Amino acid sequence: MTQKICALITTLWLCLPSLLPALTIEGQIQNFSKQEISLNVLYGRFHMPLDDIIIQVDKQGGFHYEMDLTEIRFAQLAFGDQGSIQLFLDPDAKNISIFVDHNDIPNSLKFSGDSVAENEFINNRPYPNYRERLRSLPAEQRSTPDAVDQFAATEEALEMGVLDEIRDQISTVNYDMLRQEIKAYYLTIRILAGTDIGWRNSNEYEAKWMLRNEVLGKTMDCLVENKFGPFYNHLIHTFYDHLRIKYYYIESKRDSAYWFELFGVNSWEEMSNLKKHDKYNLDLYVLGKIGFCEPIFEKLLSNRIFRSQMDGDFENLVRIYEGFKTQFPTSTYLPKLAAGMERIYDFEKAKQQEVSGIHFYPRKAIESSILAVLQQEKYRDKVLVVDFWGTWCGPCRDQFPYMQKIKTQLRDEPIAYIYLSHEKTSDPEKHWMDTVKFYELKGDHYMVEKDMIFQFLKDIGHYKPGFDYPTYMLVDRTGKVVNADAADPNKREQFLAEIREVLRNK
Repeated sequence: MTQKICALITTLWLCLPSLLPALTIEGQIQNFSKQEISLNVLYGRFHMPLDDIIIQVDKQGGFHYEMDLTEIRFAQLAFGDQGSIQLFLDPDAKNISIFVDHNDIPNSLKFSGDSVAENEFINNRPYPNYRERLRSLPAEQRSTPDAVDQFAATEEALEMGVLDEIRDQISTVNYDMLRQEIKAYYLTIRILAGTDIGWRNSNEYEAKWMLRNEVLGKTMDCLVENKFGPFYNHLIHTFYDHLRIKYYYIESKRDSAYWFELFGVNSWEEMSNLKKHDKYNLDLYVLGKIGFCEPIFEKLLSNRIFRSQMDGDFENLVRIYEGFKTQFPTSTYLPKLAAGMERIYDFEKAKQQEVSGIHFYPRKAIESSILAVLQQEKYRDKVLVVDFWGTWCGPCRDQFPYMQKIKTQLRDEPIAYIYLSHEKTSDPEKHWMDTVKFYELKGDHYMVEKDMIFQFLKDIGHYKPGFDYPTYMLVDRTGKVVNADAADPNKREQFLAEIREVLRNK
């Protein structure tokens, strides 16, 4: 009887392949003292911190993770704050095994199992950062279109030759995917050389680069099958920078009426108000719509919406998402995007409401100095974690999710979180409050002027020219700033150690 049951269970298991994990990622890390690593499957070109899959590492450095996979994806496997490797994930593969010495990642990395050739290839590519690759050229060559084109063509041919050496070891689909990525990589470099100059000198761009970049953009593969190739997606966004330079600095000067029609405004004042707090969303929607073929625009816009959902760029996001749905009602990206929009819609409905744990103190609340604020009686016997930020600051927003994790870990400690926001517009209070509510930044929020920040730095003996956003400081229970240059929250272990050190000193 038992044997029959076991046989039945085995038969059912074998008949349900969808229940089996499609890919196992496992391996061993030598000389690694931490207990976890993180796997991030890239959404196009984007590494999303909140999507990090945490994988436990045992005392011997072993790790194991099983995942479902339906199409080729690229990923990063990160070893804490120091070091990472690239992964080529093939839905037809069953196992990728990795060995690496954390003290010497580049020279010790070895793959076994499936997809060995593909993973060795992407980890051995020189200068995977295309900006670094471009900057390896002397400045004079970088500023000459013919020199850049010759460099890119020569290097592309060399890499294609290396890829051809492993052609018989990989599937046709994987070969085509990697070939497409190399092509996109060098096309990105060619367009980037021009846009780097265009941001500095639009006249030079118009004279030497603009028409060339327009022609290069037309060579992009408009019907690319794999939506998640990182360099293909970098290429799309690099060409979008070309569009921004072309329309912002060149076309708009000649034909304001056309520019206003694109954005649905009647004056530059209306344009300024429309985009006052939106650096990304509306521009990409309008310019991408006129500058790309439909499949590429669909991909570009899906990337922007997804990134805005993750980063909290909620400004105009409902508007462009509704436009996306209208133009691409059967898009395969919609289920992913729709799930992320739920919070955005809820926020838009509820943003006028007060949020428990969030307290606002506008400009008039600070009458003397920042130091006086931090030394208020209500903060006595508490350690203060102070965040200098601004709604306009992208890196500041990037840190908010990490800070939320820190708060969760330290929720039982006597800590108060103080947010000091420096705003750059004349009437920022509503947007300031909306941003705080969107990120659910529980704590005390003060709006401060820049001269107050500099005076505060002098008061605590930490003045220096310039000021970086975000900056984090720690204040002890007596109101004394004991760490004026604390780690960023994304350096979780270091930041936690610094906070706990202040907590120990009673």
